[in-house]
Amino acid sequence: MLWEKFHGNKLAMDQAIQDGDLEMTSFKGKDYLSFVSLKSGRVQSHKDETVLDAGKHEITAAEHDSIDGWLRSLNVGTSGSAKSLENEETTTLVVLNKPKKELQWTEVEAILLEAKQAQGKLIKDSMKMKAKILDSKDKVLLDKFKECLQVLQDNGRNLDHTLTWKAGK
Repeated sequence: MLWEKFHGNKLAMDQAIQDGDLEMTSFKGKDYLSFVSLKSGRVQSHKDETVLDAGKHEITAAEHDSIDGWLRSLNVGTSGSAKSLENEETTTLVVLNKPKKELQWTEVEAILLEAKQAQGKLIKDSMKMKAKILDSKDKVLLDKFKECLQVLQDNGRNLDHTLTWKAGK
């Protein structure tokens, strides 16, 4: 402890013992020094307080119909069923399926045209910064700018190709 905590300063360690900051404890004929320390910080945790009650629950036919109708409205499918050999009850695993929607080209085209316009605006605004970046004579900044501009231009070309490809069909 002398070297680890007090960096070899014996007088400082003796003073800490006298002040009560260090406590001496004897154990099996040896003296040990201890001190109180405090750690602070943030701990990220997640506590799930959900309590499930397993077992059998009786429901009325009306309650069953209500639950069944609600589940059917969610587009629920089943993913197999298993039989319990003990009491012959059937268990079904429920999986929520998103309904598949086939998009029409007009919907996709509108999104792509909007993206192309936004992409063009980004490139135009980036080019306004080009002169300032060149004047700064910062090689790292210039390289990063070129890299970003290249990505923007590639995205613009990809959008153009997609729109042209469909127009030709």
